[in-house]
Parts: sequence; structure tokens; C-alpha cells
Amino acid sequence: NATTYRVDMSGTKGIDLRIGVTNPALAALHAERSVACSMFVTACNPFGAALTDEDNVKAMAALIDHLDARGIAWLAGMGVGDDSDWSPEPSVLALGLGDNDAAALCVEFAQNAVVVCSADATPRLVLHPRAIVEP
Repeated sequence: NATTYRVDMSGTKGIDLRIGVTNPALAALHAERSVACSMFVTACNPFGAALTDEDNVKAMAALIDHLDARGIAWLAGMGVGDDSDWSPEPSVLALGLGDNDAAALCVEFAQNAVVVCSADATPRLVLHPRAIVEP
């Protein structure tokens, strides 16, 4: 995956996550927030179809409302592709969400995948339950 998943740490240096790369700063964040896992997720551009900025703002507001209504703490983030053809996507790091929540959020917000960060603080992609992966 050619994307950096950037977590905003409000005034301090953010945390840059890469798939398959263990991140000690993420492990420290998990410990500080007393969670065993987290999930980096967006509601922008469902299934990779580019939406207008206005529609993406509405989609992200729905995701944040969804998390807030369930008492799930989150930090703002941005998915930044290595390929400059795709604009950075507003995202969030939802604290305490993991594998058990991945499929539901993919379906709810029409995403091909989310990034799950388990106790080992190594981000990995979890695909939509109906994803078709080309060999």
C-alpha cells in the first residue's frame, strides 16, 4: 500500500503510519489512551469513487457522528498517497476499534478497506467483507 496514514497529534509531531511497519509512537498512544488497538478510517470517496469536497465533508461528519454517538474517542488524520494523482483524504484514528469492527465500518461507510492497528502497533489493511482481490 503506497499510502502514509498521518495522525494529527494536536500541536505535537504527528504519527505517520505505514502498512506493515511497527510504530512505537502508536504503541505509546495506545498505552496512553488505555486501548489495545485502533483503526484508521475515512468516509471519503466511497469505494474509491471521487466525490466533491462538499460531499466528502458530509461523509466525514457522518463518520464522526457515528463514532461520537458510540463514545469512541478519535484523532483527526489524513491518508496521503505516495502518488500525487490522488488528493489526501481526511480520516480519523478511532481508538479502541479493531478487527471486530472493521467489516461493519467498511460496509457502513462504503470503504474498500480500513487500517487496523492491533496490540503490536503494526498497521495492516482489512478489506471490505465483499472485496474482490485480483491475483
